[in-house]
Amino acid sequence: MPSASVTTWQMRANVPELDTTVDLCGVTLRNPLILASGIWGCAAGTLVRLAREGAGAVTSKSCGLARARAILTPLSSIGARG
Repeated sequence: MPSASVTTWQMRANVPELDTTVDLCGVTLRNPLILASGIWGCAAGTLVRLAREGAGAVTSKSCGLARARAILTPLSSIGARG
């Protein structure tokens, strides 16, 4: 029986489970995929979901009790001007 970490596509493709762990400054990550801070890292719930779904690590620009003021990205700034 495959381990719980084996995904459906691995079972279908008969791909062996690989060890993708990496050491980052003394912290062991299950894989080298690190979510950069930005649009996918703007809410705590999203960070938790991505960590559970397999990201090796997630990053955030800031953390606080009050919601931060939205800062437009360059593309949305251009679109906002019309």
